[in-house]
Amino acid sequence: MRPLSNKKIAELLAREAETAKMPAQKALRAAARRAFMWEEEAADIVAKGRSLTELDKIGPCIAQLVKRWIDKPPAVPEVPDVRRQFLTITEARADGGIGHLRNRGFTAAAALIAGIPKDRILNFLSRDKLLEWTSSLRESRSQAA
Repeated sequence: MRPLSNKKIAELLAREAETAKMPAQKALRAAARRAFMWEEEAADIVAKGRSLTELDKIGPCIAQLVKRWIDKPPAVPEVPDVRRQFLTITEARADGGIGHLRNRGFTAAAALIAGIPKDRILNFLSRDKLLEWTSSLRESRSQAA
C-alpha cells in the first residue's frame, strides 16, 4: 500500500476542520493549507522516526492525528473540484518536476521550479494560475531579449 501523501493529508485535515470547533478548526485549516507547501512528505518523516511537529503548522495534537492516519490510512473522500488541480511541492518536484507536471497537463514545469517566486504559490497552486504565470514569464523574457 502506498503511504498517505501530503495532498491526501491536506484533504483529510480540511474535512476534519469542517466539523471541528474553534480554535481547533482554525489550526486544522491552516495545517491543511500548509500541507501543500511541506518540503518533505509527512509519511517519510514518520518512517525516519522524526516528529511531525517539524512541519509548518503542525503542533502536538495535529501531529498525533496525522500520525494515526499515516499508520492506518483512512478512506480519503473525493477532492472537490475547487481543489482537484492543486499540487503539493513534493509532487511538483517529483521526477525533477517536469514529468509529473507534463502528465497532468502542465506545459512549463520549469516556470514553477525556476521562474515563479515561492511566495506566489504559498497556499495552493492551480493549473490555470501556473499557465498564467508561465505566459507572463515568457512575455517578459521575449521583451528582454
